[in-house]
Amino acid sequence: MRQGFLGLVFVALGLSVSGGCSVLIGDVAGAQCNEDVECTDRKLGDKCVHNVCVTSSTPACTGDSCAYDGTCKLDADCKNASEPRCMRGTCVESSVAERFVCGEPQVSGLSENVHYSFQVVEFVTRKPPAGLVVLACRGNDVTCNDPSARFEDKNGTGLVEFDLPFGFLGFFEVKSNVTLPALSYLTKAITSDFRDRDLQVASAATVGSLATIAGVPFDESKGIVMIEAFDCNRTPQGGVHFTESKSADSSTPFYLLNHVPSAEVKVSVFDEVNNVADGGFLNVLPSFVTFTARLGETGPVIGEFNAAVRANTVTYIDMHF
Repeated sequence: MRQGFLGLVFVALGLSVSGGCSVLIGDVAGAQCNEDVECTDRKLGDKCVHNVCVTSSTPACTGDSCAYDGTCKLDADCKNASEPRCMRGTCVESSVAERFVCGEPQVSGLSENVHYSFQVVEFVTRKPPAGLVVLACRGNDVTCNDPSARFEDKNGTGLVEFDLPFGFLGFFEVKSNVTLPALSYLTKAITSDFRDRDLQVASAATVGSLATIAGVPFDESKGIVMIEAFDCNRTPQGGVHFTESKSADSSTPFYLLNHVPSAEVKVSVFDEVNNVADGGFLNVLPSFVTFTARLGETGPVIGEFNAAVRANTVTYIDMHF
């Protein structure tokens, strides 16, 4: 959840973490795949695991007989003393790995359910939007035909509360009478009771005005995506460059600079006052899109996320590694 772009001026499921696999959502009709070939043909990964496409980690060259090229599978493969840690197949400085190679969360007192909550407010009025309904959707139910839970704001408080299965990993479909639909993706499983940041949603008029500020009118047949990268301490990270795989020629990347979307800035800028570092894309083609985060425009990749972008919808992605 975020109080970022919408909180200052106005983005399904597969986070790729350091090592391991990238989970890639793919089939809007339901199950994403049944066989590996369906993933490779659609370029959504190389394996089908539980009807979801995943990308296996690329094995690195190891052993004394291999020529060292900066790639790795383990820290031991990194031969340069200045870059001794392995992160997503690339040797990096220790300080970089400490920020983004995150361990598994410490879990104590396992229970069947976890309590998860967040506040939804309308961007301009800062009040709960009327007619707020939120669905908790599993990652492989990309159309949310069978939600895990449903919340209806009958009291008008905007405080969304769910009791979800332990380890829930999916997204929230947020609708109201006065705002554009929104999708807010989890990229980290919920393993304990947690109150997340506020989610600020916007009306069509507000989105149109803010898109114009960025220099590109919003096309309602396409989507808006907001992305923010976090380190292992859940701190938003500046200096991150985002790319997307489907509509690079037609979408417009932007980053927040002094609370305003700018298409001229090339990396995220950390705002210490508001604790945000947002980037995003305007006019993304509705489809399954892979978003990649890297340090700087040419630095190492720190993560990937595959999301289902919908038309006339704002998709939010908080990338945790």
